[in-house]
Amino acid sequence: MEDSYEHTMGESQTGGITLSSFIDTWVDEVYLYLDEIFVKESEIKIADAVLTLFKTRHDLEIFKKKALYIYIREMTDCQTPQLTRVISILKEHFKEKHQHYYDNGYLNNKVL
Repeated sequence: MEDSYEHTMGESQTGGITLSSFIDTWVDEVYLYLDEIFVKESEIKIADAVLTLFKTRHDLEIFKKKALYIYIREMTDCQTPQLTRVISILKEHFKEKHQHYYDNGYLNNKVL
């Protein structure tokens, strides 16, 4: 599975970066703006848990969505609707960032 996100993206524009490198960069940038993206302390805690999973993805032994949801819920003591809301926001940020890189060949500096 690791090989699937190690392929380069955007080779024709800038030489490309791997999806793995892109995810690492995105996670670091989201951490910089975490308190601007999420206002509630509980949402920040959930986002931190999700981002931690992204950072430690190489060490994960579970890949099923339901199992990951349960794992995050146990880490944060949150309800599924709260978790789903935070993940939806993070997903939108990721898609915007990825689309920007795909269209322009470089990463913009701000997640927001």
